[in-house]
Amino acid sequence: MVNSQFQAKKLRYFIQGLFLAFILQLIWRRRLYGEASSIIPSPEAYCPFGGLESLYSFITSGLFIRHIHLSNLVVFIALLTTVIIGKSFFCGWICPVGTLQEWVRKVGRFMDRLPAVLYLRRRLRKSALLKTLDRVAINFKYLLLVYILLETSRLGALIFRSWDPYPGLISLGELRWTTGVYILLVILNLSLVTERPFCRYACPLGALIGVLGRLSLIKVTRNADNCIQCGLCHHKCPMGVNVKDYQRIGSTECISCLNCLEICPKRALELRVPKVKIPISKYLYVALVMIIFLGMINGAKYFNYWSTSGRYGSGKNAVIPQDVHDEGYSWSEIRGRRDQGGYK
Repeated sequence: MVNSQFQAKKLRYFIQGLFLAFILQLIWRRRLYGEASSIIPSPEAYCPFGGLESLYSFITSGLFIRHIHLSNLVVFIALLTTVIIGKSFFCGWICPVGTLQEWVRKVGRFMDRLPAVLYLRRRLRKSALLKTLDRVAINFKYLLLVYILLETSRLGALIFRSWDPYPGLISLGELRWTTGVYILLVILNLSLVTERPFCRYACPLGALIGVLGRLSLIKVTRNADNCIQCGLCHHKCPMGVNVKDYQRIGSTECISCLNCLEICPKRALELRVPKVKIPISKYLYVALVMIIFLGMINGAKYFNYWSTSGRYGSGKNAVIPQDVHDEGYSWSEIRGRRDQGGYK
């Protein structure tokens, strides 16, 4: 059945690769032309978590926190919209840090075939202590999210930036050894032996997406009449969600990878909207969420509500204000610069 159907995971790997390649080429071009170049946008300007971190400052004072651009807020709003429509699509299909973890784990599976590693993994699976630790540690990301938002709003600074593996990825590409680089390397090494460790235990953005994703319109839905309780869906889930225990998969750990749909031998799992009898195809689901996400970003660019640097205006009239990275910029300035030709 699986071989006869369109395998969404191949499309997912392709989309993951596109977004990862986009970020990597930005890192390479910034290194090639220098950080002072106003032509190449900062890869950090595409991080939606920055929009969340600066949201309180923007609402209360009309200013963004240092290192945050208008683009961060736009991407964050686009992300929220996709969460309400398609749950955790960003986590499973777009996030470059999630992609790297998942691909490194594929390398680790070759190691799992070694007799010593296989024996050790079997012993660890039976450990009641590890299962208890996992149940406790899985909640750490929610506490971290609350702490980051409270401290960032209090101090007006990105307190998580030095520890964030995404800036760490950027620093690694620039050959700068920062705390974020070491954390990224630890995460990737852990990914050799376990699925998406950062996503599972420490990603604050993933924590928010997981909680808000419970309100999502489109979710994987299980038909109890067709389900034979074989457990294949649980076995294939990278986040360990026990799919057969749900009617609608509302777990905060689900990353919407659709692995469970493909492995189900009885087609008991479908993408559905509540009270709508006709299921949604995987093609339509992916196309819909991608159109919304990219459409909102490109719409912001078209209407000049987009900035990946402090530069505004165009051509010889372009201006780089001295205070933009130190004090941020207000909404009135954003509108004024938009009228002058917009951000570039």
